Amino acid sequence: MGITSQKCFNGLFVILPLSFLCVTTLGNEGHTDLSLNMQDFEQNIQSWANLLEKEFNELQSITGDEMLRPIYRGSNFGRQEVNDEFAFAQLDKAVEKIEAIARQKEALVDKIKLAAEKAYKARSDSPPTGCYHRAKAVTLFPVILGSNETQNCSEKLYLPLRENPLFENKYVSMNYSVAHVPTNVYDLSRELVTVGNWTAGLDKVFRENAASDRTLKWQYFGSSTGFFKYYPGAMWGIQLDEMKLDFFDCRSQPWYLEASAYPKEMIILVDKSGSMKGRSDIISNATVAEILSTLTENDFFNVIMFSDVPKYADPTVEDRLIQASRVNKDRMIRKFKNFSPNGTASYERALQEAFSLLNKSQEQLTNGERCNRILMFITDSVPGSYKELLEQYNPEKNVRIFVHLLGQHSSAEPYVEELACSNRGYAVTISTLGDVKENVLKHLDVVARSNALLNDAYTVWTGVSVGQFSLKNLKKENFTNPYVATMPRRFQMSTEQNIVLIQERNMFIETLIASKEDEPTMYTSVAKAVYDRTRKAKRLKQGNLLGVAGIDVPLQSFRDALRSWKIGPNNYIFMVDNNGYILFHPAYRPVHKSILKSYYQNVDVNEVEIPEEVKIDPVSNIT
Repeated sequence: MGITSQKCFNGLFVILPLSFLCVTTLGNEGHTDLSLNMQDFEQNIQSWANLLEKEFNELQSITGDEMLRPIYRGSNFGRQEVNDEFAFAQLDKAVEKIEAIARQKEALVDKIKLAAEKAYKARSDSPPTGCYHRAKAVTLFPVILGSNETQNCSEKLYLPLRENPLFENKYVSMNYSVAHVPTNVYDLSRELVTVGNWTAGLDKVFRENAASDRTLKWQYFGSSTGFFKYYPGAMWGIQLDEMKLDFFDCRSQPWYLEASAYPKEMIILVDKSGSMKGRSDIISNATVAEILSTLTENDFFNVIMFSDVPKYADPTVEDRLIQASRVNKDRMIRKFKNFSPNGTASYERALQEAFSLLNKSQEQLTNGERCNRILMFITDSVPGSYKELLEQYNPEKNVRIFVHLLGQHSSAEPYVEELACSNRGYAVTISTLGDVKENVLKHLDVVARSNALLNDAYTVWTGVSVGQFSLKNLKKENFTNPYVATMPRRFQMSTEQNIVLIQERNMFIETLIASKEDEPTMYTSVAKAVYDRTRKAKRLKQGNLLGVAGIDVPLQSFRDALRSWKIGPNNYIFMVDNNGYILFHPAYRPVHKSILKSYYQNVDVNEVEIPEEVKIDPVSNIT
């Protein structure tokens, strides 16, 4: 038998299908049928229905049904045809919201820039005093000092860290910033400690920015010395007492390279004559690779090898400059490594070919485009300064020439300096592989001089990035054993472990990517150059680049501001940078099987979007 009770209230229906219950008890003396009293049963059903009504009424009150109903019945909701006019109107609103967020972040970067320039003006010329928090020399426990003791800057400094959900549950310090210094730069030199002293006041600006914008992520200032100050402070992934290699250098990051000077058109001339065999050839290849790493997607380049005659590293692009995307740079590196030194160097032919190619690219530029045109020479000798040739091809000195002279105590040094300095460039001597990086980076300061003299700082937005901060993955257990944490590393390692190992960078994402929602946080950076604005620099017309100020902005903050649901279920909003590379898109997949794709930063919109004029016939593809 079935009994159904139905009660209606406020549009909610509850139907309870029940079966009539018979309970039979068997005993030694027989059995007794117990029939339920129908009247009592109906009363129970009624009490259950009343209880459910009370619970649903309470749920209705908690969910704000009375408030939600008029909202969904208002003018904002209803049927809407998604035509071109409606789509463009929604797109205009999206642009306004994106611009508002961008202007807000740019204003915060301006505050950091102005504060840095002001701090540099007010710096003291006396020897630096005090210590700065080094990102690779952090202790998690307070250091107890005696009454007459002072903190030694060469020792680890205590940094109070707290887990913060805004920074992906990383342990950070909202009270202090810390500074990262590249491995090839001595972090306690007088120059670096001086930078650490005069940038100490930036912490106040960092905290003010964080207080004004609760969604703000990483803020930083990258000095031209390699000193990278970032806030909030956090422990770097590789510490000085660990036997690992740290390759990070803020001066090689896209935000620094793009903000320091206008885009570049660069031709790299590599000497492949017989004198470059052996060690010089290895150093020259490393120098070319390092130069290419200083180029971004906004730059264009080509590589010419020369001995008796000039030859392009990639013959398929000998008539033009190519974009310095990571794909093109990697391909070029593979190409020029196939060339073996041989023959006699003809510098005249190499210069003529380089200027001919630059002139072709110059014809393609429109009026008003600003671009730095550069020749990079890599050689072990220069027989002359080539004045007459350069007066013909570079009379207005619009093309800067930089020379990287390989070897020690070369007799060609006077010619090299004249060749570079008379063409608004710079000359460096590279003796070992360890000299390559620091000497290559020197050209950035020279190229930035024109902007610094004119105080021509501009705001740049970079492409997509997973995140530049390689921080230590701390857990609660790291804060519970001060003896092990502060123990010198030589006592923590056994004799068998005390070996220097070169480890490849782990490219795996920490957790297995199960869905698009689990992908790592994607960022874009906004940055602006910081210049020396002291009276001395203005009087002597010294164009000095102090560094670059920047902020990391999660791309999700742009997506959250867009009301994409208003354009319908079959439509979506996507965003690309000035080069057509995707920032966010529903079909953008930067991760494959928990591994970050090699060229995830250079995914062109044409790779995920099908042009309207392209017709796909699924039947014709069936074989």
